[in-house]
Amino acid sequence: MPDYLALADALVRAGHRVALIDRAEARRALPPRVRALARRAGPDLPQAIVAMRRRQEYDRFVCDSEGIGLPLAALLRTCGAPHGVFLIAHRMTARGKQVLWRSLRLGKQVAGAFCYADAQFECMRRLGFPTKRLHRMPFHADHRFYAPPVTPAESVVLSVGQEQRDYTSLIAAAGSLRCPVRVLARSPWSRFQGRGAPSELPPNVSFLKGVSYTELRDLYARAAVVAVPVEPVDFQAGITSLLEAMAMATPVVATANPGLREVFADGEAGLWVPPRDATALAAAIDYLLRHPTEAAEMGKRGRALIERGMTLDHWVARIVRAVFQAP
Repeated sequence: MPDYLALADALVRAGHRVALIDRAEARRALPPRVRALARRAGPDLPQAIVAMRRRQEYDRFVCDSEGIGLPLAALLRTCGAPHGVFLIAHRMTARGKQVLWRSLRLGKQVAGAFCYADAQFECMRRLGFPTKRLHRMPFHADHRFYAPPVTPAESVVLSVGQEQRDYTSLIAAAGSLRCPVRVLARSPWSRFQGRGAPSELPPNVSFLKGVSYTELRDLYARAAVVAVPVEPVDFQAGITSLLEAMAMATPVVATANPGLREVFADGEAGLWVPPRDATALAAAIDYLLRHPTEAAEMGKRGRALIERGMTLDHWVARIVRAVFQAP
């Protein structure tokens, strides 16, 4: 189940009135002229505008990114609305967002911020946001949907996702691997285009298209290793695939970026490699392929980490608790 639906369901079951405003609905709800202006300002603005226009119906807003939360806070502050905005601060280290935050004094309108990475948590502190309204929490995987398979894995490497992916390094690494490498370079959330698939690929590399979530789960189940090669960034690009693989008890090889590196220790649920290092990436993948017993133990530890604190249920409970404990 998508996390926003799980969150909405939990709120409804707790007796709260809930409305979901998705991107497509927000665009349709705006008059054509306003829609055209909002489109130029960014894809998230229509949701912020629709939420602001419906402010009389609700007393708080929960936004799944600062892309929606910051403009909504600005709009509410402009009209003097008392509503609190709760947002997930994915990448507040971006300079433009910090300028917007400071210049419009948005901290007064934001009732809570959820940070998945230490770098983003510290950024919010430097911006002067009160620590009591800051919530450092891990991301999640749907542990019921992504569960360990009953059939043994094949000698296949899988890589999934689009946001800030470094598939150039993975393709270079694949040249020294003696197994199929399957890449699903897509994401329902990312606008990052990346460098895509080159015109010529090694014979063992294939880029997949048109995969459903059930088919994606089957791909994870068949993979011996999941690779998460990411460009050097300070936010959690790659976290969804990383945690889904861990939930499936599949060992991972991932780029040791700050936001990802906080999830587990090297050798616990997989191996970390330096950014843009195709040689290290190939060596780590090859090691796990040649040591299946050790790799399987890493996979089990990864699943245990998910069950202890990174399930969808954990994520929902933390957000609900923070939203309704806020003044």
